[in-house]
Amino acid sequence: MNAADGIALALLVIFAILGIVLGFSRWIKFFCKGLIFGTIFSIIVCYFIFGWVSGWGFIQNSFMKISSMNWLNYTILAIVLFIVVSLIRWLVVKLLSGIFESKNIVCRVLNKTLGFIFWVATIIALVLIVFQIIYWIGGSTAESFYNWLDGGFMRLEWLFDHNPVAGFLS
Repeated sequence: MNAADGIALALLVIFAILGIVLGFSRWIKFFCKGLIFGTIFSIIVCYFIFGWVSGWGFIQNSFMKISSMNWLNYTILAIVLFIVVSLIRWLVVKLLSGIFESKNIVCRVLNKTLGFIFWVATIIALVLIVFQIIYWIGGSTAESFYNWLDGGFMRLEWLFDHNPVAGFLS
């Protein structure tokens, strides 16, 4: 076990404990309800569904009718999509946090279980994003970071080389 494995293991344990203590309702409130994280969440969702929505037939037909201002069409679509996603996000957060904060034993166990899963998934996603940023920096920074990861029992160097986030961010 090297230092990278120890840090990774410590982060996993800390975030697992956070997930069990705080639960899913706090996770969803933290990452989806607030102004800063909620807006970032809405922008990320809009980024992933914009291409799908802009390919719908009635959207394309309306764009063809006003083709002289194509950039304006996409801007208006992006703004409308952001507003719709933000409203849906607000409703879902309100509904889910209300359900998971109830005093029912089933909801409490489910809250703790989903909290564990989502908090651990959050730290894994953050680590993968950091790995991808270091990979993009490249050069001696990426090489020395790879060497620091190499040789541990968690095989973090393999994860650095085969980062699943690279497909989303490239």
